Amino acid sequence: MNSFIVIFGIIVAAYGEDHSSALRDGPCPDIKNALSIDIAKFSGNWYGAKENSLDILGRVNCSLLTLQRHGADQWAVLYSGISRKTNERLSVTATAKIVDQKTTIVNYNTNSSVPLVKTYWVMSTDYIHKAIVVSCEQIRSQHQLQIWSNKRRPKDCLSDDDEEDLASAMKSLGINEIMTPINQTGCVYY
Repeated sequence: MNSFIVIFGIIVAAYGEDHSSALRDGPCPDIKNALSIDIAKFSGNWYGAKENSLDILGRVNCSLLTLQRHGADQWAVLYSGISRKTNERLSVTATAKIVDQKTTIVNYNTNSSVPLVKTYWVMSTDYIHKAIVVSCEQIRSQHQLQIWSNKRRPKDCLSDDDEEDLASAMKSLGINEIMTPINQTGCVYY
């Protein structure tokens, strides 16, 4: 009934700069230390605070992930942000389905003929203020892990109150890429 996703995620690896640095051989790992998530409590808005690699929209400021519950085990997902390159508003929609207590599969609505699907896990959350989320995308014989620090309020994105949880999740997954802050200053959200 629970699991999570998309948290700032709805996010899929862009196949450009920085993409290859996060590719690893083999299939996506089985994330055993992910949390069982209460889908009702996890629904709502999440603002990106930090990320380790490009997402489906590329590098963005003002990232907002909205999870709207649909039934006992699904979310409608909207992920949006402002491109750091063009200053244009970008967005992508997706459908998220919880397949067990910890794992969520997200199908992105794209113009590509190749389906874009990612798996997500919540590593830590208090539901009220913060969440650490991990995703994996299978890319042929390799995979890419992404990790995000997310907050419920944009003004909290500068807070380091989740640094210990973030460091622990990164260590357990062998992620050592630098976390990039996501600018949430002066944003207008739709």
